[in-house]
Amino acid sequence: MSISVRNAISNDLVARAIENVSIKNFSFNAGEITVFLGDTITWKNNDTVTHSSTSTTAVWDSGQLAGGESYSFTFTQLGEFPYYCSLHHDMKGKVVVVPIPAPVISSSTTATATVGALFQYQIAANFSPTSFDATNLPTGLSVNQTSGLVSGIPLAVEAGRVIGLIATNATGTGQAILTLSIVLPPAPVIGSAATIQGTQGVNLTYQIVASSNPVLYEADNLPASLTVNAVTGLISGAPVSVETDRPVTLRATNAGGTGTAIALLTIRLPAAPTVEANEIFSQVGELISFQVQSSNNPTNFAALNLPLGLSITPTGLILGSPKEHGTFLATVSALNAGGTGTGILKFKIDPATPIVVSSVLKVEALLGVPLFYVIPASGKEPLIYQANNLPAGLILNQNRIEGTPLTLGVHSISLTLSNPSVSAASILELNVSDPQATGDTDGDGFGDSLELSLGSSPLNGASSPAGLSAGGSAPLDITRLRIQLNFQKPGADQIMLAGRIPGSSGLNPPQSVVLDIGGVVFALLLDQRGRSIAKNREFRISALSPGREAYSFQLKATHGSFLTFFTNEGLLSDPAVRNQPRDVPITLFVDDRQYSAIEATSYTAKAGRKGLAR
Repeated sequence: MSISVRNAISNDLVARAIENVSIKNFSFNAGEITVFLGDTITWKNNDTVTHSSTSTTAVWDSGQLAGGESYSFTFTQLGEFPYYCSLHHDMKGKVVVVPIPAPVISSSTTATATVGALFQYQIAANFSPTSFDATNLPTGLSVNQTSGLVSGIPLAVEAGRVIGLIATNATGTGQAILTLSIVLPPAPVIGSAATIQGTQGVNLTYQIVASSNPVLYEADNLPASLTVNAVTGLISGAPVSVETDRPVTLRATNAGGTGTAIALLTIRLPAAPTVEANEIFSQVGELISFQVQSSNNPTNFAALNLPLGLSITPTGLILGSPKEHGTFLATVSALNAGGTGTGILKFKIDPATPIVVSSVLKVEALLGVPLFYVIPASGKEPLIYQANNLPAGLILNQNRIEGTPLTLGVHSISLTLSNPSVSAASILELNVSDPQATGDTDGDGFGDSLELSLGSSPLNGASSPAGLSAGGSAPLDITRLRIQLNFQKPGADQIMLAGRIPGSSGLNPPQSVVLDIGGVVFALLLDQRGRSIAKNREFRISALSPGREAYSFQLKATHGSFLTFFTNEGLLSDPAVRNQPRDVPITLFVDDRQYSAIEATSYTAKAGRKGLAR
């Protein structure tokens, strides 16, 4: 019987446990190697011939390892494991696997901490501890049982406190003693600047800097406008008076004592302000709000030669509406404790934007027929409209005259337009005629609304619309009609009409076109190509193709042109009818020939929708 007696685990064994086995010169360099449970051994073939590492008991087999190749195996069982080279049986070795020993604590056995300062001590141990502990810790300290870090801030002085250290793994527990001394910190030493400098009226900051973690800061003989933060040591405030070398006693205190120092406080007058020159553009009656720009914290502003209607506040804000036009140079002064600075502001005030409106406006209306008339005027907003002598049934709604006229005759309405700057006056001549409920009062073949729109009288048969004469009607083949409404954006409505006219009419490119859609009339002058001269409408007539006796046409009208029609139909004001289809009567006059639609056309608009409705 052979008995092997092994000593306690040594540092040599620890080192050998992580060595690799080299195969060289037909031998394993470590005939026998001892490792811990869970360790891994790597065999490397450093020979020029092929070898293997093969367990005698079939626990592992590297297979054939060519020169330079390696093989690793992790041992998960205790015991002795002989092995050999399967190619060269006289090459033998042995692996002895032993349990991992209990941890051995290797960290220092003494330490010193300071009252009020952060203390950290790391428990160190070999053999892979899985948990740590420490007993008899002083107040303020604790141990992290996973990492083994003892940390915290000690609160009281102690001499030679004995602390038990513990490190544990799966095998067992290792213990050691730590002797901890807790001492007072040294008294703080103040190292901040020996002078404190500031400017009257300007916020000052000065930081007391001291060593040894002070817990209290103080400063004696500060002016009343300055204070010290007892926790952070920051001195701050806006000085109100001049000081020269005023001695301020600084103190920083911790558990070990108090450190003091003297800092000399000097407060100087500020530099006089400087005022930034600038140009301001406006017009009579326009509101101005302009902040004067200045340096060095002025406490008051004043100004000379401001345009009439403007004034300046003590903070430098120029406010008001100028009442005169021209170029003005105003002197602005800014004052602080250090003096006064001045600057020039140049004002260029233009005359007020005039209100543009014709001196005499003429409108035709029919008795009992709703009227919607927008007063054509422009000027700087907000414009205020007034109307006197309106006939019965009509009212002024902002910039619109609307309602149903109830009195025949020519009515002279006085209009006044004004804004905060200017005003203008005009006369609106409103001629209210009697349609006699026929739609063609004078029987000349033209509807009353068409004659009124084109400047002729529906009561006089000899008065025909300019460029038109009574005649027969020919069919107008409507192929496309789109009416697009936008209830969210006023003036964005649109009508697109397209179709063709039979060529049997002998039509040549016309010089004028009149379109009547639902009583809304357009008279268009055309160029030689049959295109409208107006910028916001387009009309063209041309042959479809050789041999065809027809002409195509297209008209597009936008910018609120059909607002009257939409309003009369209730589309803009009556939600109950917005979804109801409508028949739209359409008549086209090309030179002296009249065409009417041969099929009904309609449009709809959805109630309550934001955005486009078609």
